[in-house]
Amino acid sequence: MPIKLTSISLRDAPFKETQKRLKEPFQIHKFKYIDNTLTQEERENLRKNGTRFQMMIDGRVKENTDEFKQLIGGPNNISEPIFRSVKVWFKYQSMLKDEEAGRKLENKRRATENINQPRRY
Repeated sequence: MPIKLTSISLRDAPFKETQKRLKEPFQIHKFKYIDNTLTQEERENLRKNGTRFQMMIDGRVKENTDEFKQLIGGPNNISEPIFRSVKVWFKYQSMLKDEEAGRKLENKRRATENINQPRRY
């Protein structure tokens, strides 16, 4: 399903390159430290909209839509019903933060184990 490029303005990127990137499916991170709790529907939604959302957040694409305003406003600044695609994006971003925290905790645990083990000479 092609992505409509109406109401999109481009910044700092050639039009054809941006248009090509918008059509690419979003690559979902493989989680190691937390359970992947995305449903099949959420994964499909993320593959479809993730690249566009990431480009919006990076400032490479700007849309004049309510969905864009919710995305840029963040999860705490939404007063109206949230779009499903934006909700999935916020859930995914939260999972990435949890994954990073789990990775840091694991690295700290390993470092502590290494300090507590006797040295072998």
